[in-house]
Amino acid sequence: MAVSKYYRIEEANQEIGNIEIHSQVFEVIAHNATAEIEGVSKMFKSISQSIADTFNSKKHRNGVEVEFDENGLVIDVYVSIKVGYAINEVAEKIQKNIHQMIYHMTSVKTSEIYVHVVSIDFD
Repeated sequence: MAVSKYYRIEEANQEIGNIEIHSQVFEVIAHNATAEIEGVSKMFKSISQSIADTFNSKKHRNGVEVEFDENGLVIDVYVSIKVGYAINEVAEKIQKNIHQMIYHMTSVKTSEIYVHVVSIDFD
């Protein structure tokens, strides 16, 4: 069975048509919500990508992965935190901001938001 990249809004007026939101929309919202948080240095595509990018000194990817489940969205965010910031506080702020921005922009609830801290930025 193929995994859909669209989230269907079930509460929409079916007589007029369906409303579907592509997973990339949620990725962009989550990326922007994360970038707003003080203490976030960089975002990575994944842990393996962050290691490869560190050694290859390439520009980092968007740092967000989105999946849909029966309870809402499951979001994974991969970040580097600036030195001097409390990791748990920054991670909690990321989770809250992503949850709020996605809900306010799309009325879709997030079921889980995982923040993966893959490095500390000493620059």
